[in-house]
Amino acid sequence: LGKFGGWEMGYGSDLDLLFVYEDGHAPDSGMAASEYYAAVASRVVKTLKEPTRHGTLYDIDMRLRPDGNKGVLATNHRRLEEYYRDEAQAWERLALMKVRTVAGDAAFGRVVEDRMKAVAFSLPRDAETLRRIDGLRGQLSEQAKEGDLKKYAGGINEIEFTVRLHQLAHVALHPDLRRGDVYAALEIFEENQLVPEDEIVALREAYTVLRRILNRIRMMTGRDDSCMPSDTPGRDALARRLGMTGDLLTVVNGHRTRVHALYQKTLNAAREQSP
Repeated sequence: LGKFGGWEMGYGSDLDLLFVYEDGHAPDSGMAASEYYAAVASRVVKTLKEPTRHGTLYDIDMRLRPDGNKGVLATNHRRLEEYYRDEAQAWERLALMKVRTVAGDAAFGRVVEDRMKAVAFSLPRDAETLRRIDGLRGQLSEQAKEGDLKKYAGGINEIEFTVRLHQLAHVALHPDLRRGDVYAALEIFEENQLVPEDEIVALREAYTVLRRILNRIRMMTGRDDSCMPSDTPGRDALARRLGMTGDLLTVVNGHRTRVHALYQKTLNAAREQSP
């Protein structure tokens, strides 16, 4: 899931993973399937996090599995579908839109991916669901620092929320929108004239600029940081590294203002159309 599932990894991205096995299937190991595949998952995670002389390869995040940190490391596919369909919160099903099979049995993986996408993209657009989505968005922005490129109002998160709301509105007639990458979704909106051209341009430009700045910050600091420097000299140095002219904060705030307005417009339209 996450940036890995959505083909959008950048500097500092972790791997959001789910381990899924076929219900009732167990190798000739003398172990129950749940026990065996939990051990496999643990071994894979440990290997990916193994320190090397160049540092740790990846951070692994498995909190999106059923029941979060309290859940088992590997889940059978029936339980996975049941959880996301009947128990998961709205934000979890939004996150599920980025689901992608990355390893294991290819045929089984395609079945699981298709079923999970069907669950994710059938998220209802009723008033309560929209309230929960906006509540999460508001909570993230309220807790964020002003310089946070991801969580602050009008940042990367709001671009993604806006795109997801448009996908949910149009996916029934355009099933190719069942995908997690923002750029591809915007292309489909554009090709089918589903969203006004000026809004697509604004979202695409903001996503490109904010992620470019975010990646440069992480390259400079070597940390999983999403905040711009709080001081003018620091921002000026960052702008020079990016080859950008003018005040970086002014550029960022211009994009964030437009994104926030588009998010509110999209949310209000969804509310008017909700049952």
